[in-house]
Amino acid sequence: SQLWLYIVAPCLGAAAAGLAERAGVIGAGETVSQPA
Repeated sequence: SQLWLYIVAPCLGAAAAGLAERAGVIGAGETVSQPA
């Protein structure tokens, strides 16, 4: 089965988002993905 995808994908996504945020890549895009 591909259950591992549901476990690994969010972790990789969070890690990638963290790295991108550190590098200043997200910027305004972060506010778009987090509507208040």
